Amino acid sequence: MFEGVLDFVPQGADLKARLNATTRAQLLQAMPSLKDAPRPLIELIDASYFIFARPSARNRGRKQQRC
Repeated sequence: MFEGVLDFVPQGADLKARLNATTRAQLLQAMPSLKDAPRPLIELIDASYFIFARPSARNRGRKQQRC
């Protein structure tokens, strides 16, 4: 269901291109936290962008948090 909706979401094609076994597993693992309350699917997708962030963006965020 998630992948099918990405065709209709802004930047969805980019997210779809990054889906692989690792990002799917991360998404499934994060889903309970993302679904803390009933939300429309588009909001869940917005909340999951961190999973698809490029490694350099993730590392920058971690470095900023440590300072």
